[in-house]
Amino acid sequence: MLSVLRPTKLHRRSKSSKKKLRSLSRRIFKKIMRSLRSHTKIISLKPMLRSLRPR
Repeated sequence: MLSVLRPTKLHRRSKSSKKKLRSLSRRIFKKIMRSLRSHTKIISLKPMLRSLRPR
């Protein structure tokens, strides 16, 4: 019984951790974007963003 229950628990935990990680990264990204917007650095960063994500 224990050996059968353990993997599912681990799987569940990993899933939740992944979700948390994703949300955390999103939150950090938003914070960074907000700070960049408030500063004038965004002007110098615009070309970099364009090169990273070509349209």
